[in-house]
Amino acid sequence: MMSNTAALLIMLVAQNAWAQALSIESKTVNGHKEIVLHNASFSPLSVKLTLPSSNNVANTTEWPIITSVQPYSDMHVADLYANDRRQGFSYSMTSEYIQGDLHATPDTNVLYRLPYRDGLGFYISQSADGPKTTHTQPESFYAIDFTMPEGTPIVAARDGVVIKTEAGFYDGGNLPALAAKANIVKILHDDGSIAGYAHLRYGGVTVHEGDKVKAGDVIGLSGSTGYSTGPHLHFAVVKVAFENNKFVEKSLPIKLYVGKPALTFMPKMGLYAIANYSEPVSLPKLKTDSTASKSKRAGYWPFVVIPLLFFIFLLYIRVKTEKQQHDKLMDEIKREYDQYNS
Repeated sequence: MMSNTAALLIMLVAQNAWAQALSIESKTVNGHKEIVLHNASFSPLSVKLTLPSSNNVANTTEWPIITSVQPYSDMHVADLYANDRRQGFSYSMTSEYIQGDLHATPDTNVLYRLPYRDGLGFYISQSADGPKTTHTQPESFYAIDFTMPEGTPIVAARDGVVIKTEAGFYDGGNLPALAAKANIVKILHDDGSIAGYAHLRYGGVTVHEGDKVKAGDVIGLSGSTGYSTGPHLHFAVVKVAFENNKFVEKSLPIKLYVGKPALTFMPKMGLYAIANYSEPVSLPKLKTDSTASKSKRAGYWPFVVIPLLFFIFLLYIRVKTEKQQHDKLMDEIKREYDQYNS
């Protein structure tokens, strides 16, 4: 419990490298407590504070407090007073927070380039329009999976600031227990949305938290760490929401573009998209637009070629037989002619 005679600085403990991004200061000012949030990170933080228990406490704020604190800033969020000024007061406080601004309004008109180096092309193996194998939660519903070889250079799809990196995980496999062990880069955009580039290979992060990146800058190398059935890039853009009394990340639908001038398209399962931003190009095509039709036509060849060969063979036999008959007839005519002249 916290007494009114001591100022207390509470350091929140998170489960990652930015463990002391947020601190909560409870300081005594003229006999009451001021609660101040300090954000010491590159990212805005959405925070929830609760008072599970209190004794002789009056305050001017409705609890729980749910708010957002901008990067490298302080926020005075509450004042706690003694109901009976002749006595002390005490309370306990709990807190939780998440990277991202709860009050952000992402720009739905922004275009995203393909998240891999120019000149490379890959298939979309999972997206919101197709069958979902793993993208069933709010944070991944609109995520896009690009199947690609391990070690493929991954680039930022949009300008922003790197707010989280993880490159220390080795393991990957088709096990849900590995979901939290994917190497990742998270980039904050100027509208408060956050892009995540996941399943990067061990040691495959080439940027640092706080780096400012431009669209097209290399940020890492693809891999298959975490909950993954094979090498691919999991790309999602999310915003923070508060639902069912907890913070969640919710993925957002996005528009991609290729070419110069830009041609926009929605991600679709089966699209083969080549990253080209220096010249006019055509829109990416689905597998079924070309490759599937080619393979379908290729599947017909036995039904066309074999009868054709059989027909040619029969024709050959017929021609050969007729020639033999013709030659025999000519031999008989020649013999009769020779007999007549003799």
